[in-house]
Amino acid sequence: MKWAPTLSNIISIFIFAGTLCAVCAAEAVPNADRIQPYPGNPYYWQYKGEPVLLFGGSWQDNLFNHPTNLEEHLDLLVSVGGNYVRNTMSRRNVGNIFPFERNEDGLFDLDRFNEAYWERFENFLKLTHERDIIVQIEIWDPHDHYRDREQGGWSKSPYNPVNNINYTAEETGLPTEVNFGVQPRPTEHTFWQTVPALRNIERVLPYQVAFVDRMLSHSLPYPHVLYCMNNEIGEPTEWGDFWARHVQQRGNEAGVLVFTADMRRDHNIRTADHHRIYDQPELYTFVDISQVTGAGGQRHYDDVIYVREAIAAHPRPINNVKNYGAAKQNEHESVSRFYRFLFGGGASTRFHRPYPIEDPERHEESANWGLGLGPRAQTVIRAMREVDRAFDIFTTAPRNDLLSDREENEAYLLAEEGAQYAVYFPATGSVTLDLTGVTGDFSVRRMNIDTVEWRDEGRVSGGAMVPLNAPSVFEQKDAEQQNLVVNGGFEASPVPPAPGYASSIPGWVTGGGPGHIINDAEGPFYTPALGPIPEGSQLYGRQNAGVLSQSIFTLQDGQPFVFSARVNGRQGSNGMDLAVRLGQQTLWSDTVTETDGEFVEIQYEGTYESAWGHELRFEFSNPQGDATILLDDVQLWSVPSFGAHSIVLLLRD
Repeated sequence: MKWAPTLSNIISIFIFAGTLCAVCAAEAVPNADRIQPYPGNPYYWQYKGEPVLLFGGSWQDNLFNHPTNLEEHLDLLVSVGGNYVRNTMSRRNVGNIFPFERNEDGLFDLDRFNEAYWERFENFLKLTHERDIIVQIEIWDPHDHYRDREQGGWSKSPYNPVNNINYTAEETGLPTEVNFGVQPRPTEHTFWQTVPALRNIERVLPYQVAFVDRMLSHSLPYPHVLYCMNNEIGEPTEWGDFWARHVQQRGNEAGVLVFTADMRRDHNIRTADHHRIYDQPELYTFVDISQVTGAGGQRHYDDVIYVREAIAAHPRPINNVKNYGAAKQNEHESVSRFYRFLFGGGASTRFHRPYPIEDPERHEESANWGLGLGPRAQTVIRAMREVDRAFDIFTTAPRNDLLSDREENEAYLLAEEGAQYAVYFPATGSVTLDLTGVTGDFSVRRMNIDTVEWRDEGRVSGGAMVPLNAPSVFEQKDAEQQNLVVNGGFEASPVPPAPGYASSIPGWVTGGGPGHIINDAEGPFYTPALGPIPEGSQLYGRQNAGVLSQSIFTLQDGQPFVFSARVNGRQGSNGMDLAVRLGQQTLWSDTVTETDGEFVEIQYEGTYESAWGHELRFEFSNPQGDATILLDDVQLWSVPSFGAHSIVLLLRD
């Protein structure tokens, strides 16, 4: 029989005593400065005494357990206006480590914590705190404890009796195999039944408590942390109730404000287990309805409004920590859900991870499962932050009742009646805003979500029904061609120390591992014998096979465009193949070799078809030896779309 000490109870006591000391020893953070509901409108959050909207996107859910490039990733998020990340306390991805030590036989000892795991967590909290990024922790991730997936699953869990030295299956009633995935309804999986209100499994619960207390010993001193008990769980609600009470108790003992939620698995936001959360405002002090984003279009918005009304007697923030990608709908719908959630009165929204991407060198990419912090997510976050700066959302409420001539999913309205209005158009549309009971004049501005550009659209007067529209792409007022490529001359990229290897390049996604280069006239990959640098004082290089790409969302179906760039081979290298594609359409393909004295211009003219896709992609392949291609002056000229996917503001003069 395995040794099953009561030491875990003692460990938990000492761990939490350490929490109290840590709170005292840490630089004092007044409760008024901690993340909490905004008193002026408790459907929203405030931080450091000011109301704040939370937007985010990240390449993994358990960011703390992915330390490579973490600081750069957080800096990128802040640079585009993001301030919100998800963090599951999970260990089911490549490179993750477990919270417990193993013995010489490879078995876990639940009485000994793996300090490296907790050092990663502490570093993550420190980095996010320094950047004013709000962290939403999910304490228990069911995907770690069911059927195997990725690097996780019950067969690898430290709590599985066959994987630890602390208890047996016979002593605890825990299974040794779980061959089903996360369910929307309770199962017989006894790991989720250890709490007193269920099976009260005293041989296991102290170890679970010790884990949570160790987590809290790190997180409670920080003012920027929210606590969600589970990730999309379907097990008995008594499990989540126990942990919400426990976290609140620990917060009270430490004298700090904490806010707790739980996230249910069922996509039907109207079920009894969801209502158990809505109806316990003292226990669930905010609400996360991320699973509602499984719905699309008008139903998605209606679900958010349903929850808002369900908690109206005790309003509190409604969060959405994982907005799914094209795997559940399509990319446009993912973007629409981001805005639709906010126009339904939501307090936060974050793009889900780009599963199954694991490479930290690719953390600026998106995938079908989520837009993460890929190029489009960056643009969407930047656009909404611009709207946030121009529009006081905290004094508004959802008011679609003021819109007429509206079709399903055509437009959404936030309003502070008589003072300010914001209308979100997911696509082309036309609605009428009721200003009949309002006096005075309003200026009208439109934010192009795809380009993060404002356009002034005149003024309107109250006392009337005011038509508003999102014009079709052939009704644009500005018909001049523009270069739609961002940082096509690579001048926005700081030149790294010699020889110039860059881990990231503004405006571009770098793929294929190391070998992306930014050089200036000092080289060394660029040399004057190749001819003058075509544009500005810097250029890009790719050493060996790889990919450089940029998504261009402002291209219009049926519009002519001209693509051009200049290329050369590194002096002395034997050449490498280069293919340039716009979505599925090949614009140019050939072998690039050294050309003395000048860079060669490559060019394509045609008419854009949206069916191609919107990613401009340079594919480097088949290097002959240590080959390098140099690239500069990338341009793609066309008439950009403006306004079909947009937000219109009416602000009182």
